[in-house]
Amino acid sequence: WDGTAFSGQVVDVGEDSEDESGTLPSNTGKFASIAIVDGFEYIAYYDAAGANLMLASGLPGNYAVEVVDADGDVGRWTSIAVVDGIVHIAYQDVTGEAVKVASGSPGSWTRTVVDGGKMVGADTAILGSTNGLVVAYQDSYNNDILIATQNGDSWNTQTLGGVDGDGALGFHNELVEVNGTVYAATYNF
Repeated sequence: WDGTAFSGQVVDVGEDSEDESGTLPSNTGKFASIAIVDGFEYIAYYDAAGANLMLASGLPGNYAVEVVDADGDVGRWTSIAVVDGIVHIAYQDVTGEAVKVASGSPGSWTRTVVDGGKMVGADTAILGSTNGLVVAYQDSYNNDILIATQNGDSWNTQTLGGVDGDGALGFHNELVEVNGTVYAATYNF
């Protein structure tokens, strides 16, 4: 957006891959999320053919693309936050049945399992709050929204129930912080 109109560009096209069933289209760019700090862009996304978490970073027209995590089928449902110059990407690890956070900077990443369990980790949202990182995500097995709060090197998790105690929660999660209080929004399916 230049104040008048939007312009766009291709950041990464990915590469198709082959398996015993035939060609798998790259479908690069699924589950994309973006953070912009002082004009510098960080775009996290999923490369379906490679089953990898990817990051494009740079200035408009000049992006570096890298694999952030390639340990199994990883990188779905990305959410990105930059806190004090550190990039944090929350995402689903389908193979490991977990929600993970990759933290660091382009070229240097630490990956941490936040929580694990059957069908855990879809629809992530990450927030760098005044008290540390907060991640919201779906427990698809129990149809709940889970909130994990960073506590040093570990994570405290809790299940949030619906207002009426009814329905499937944890879809299309969002987190915001207002005056030190973290709010979570979710779709009750």
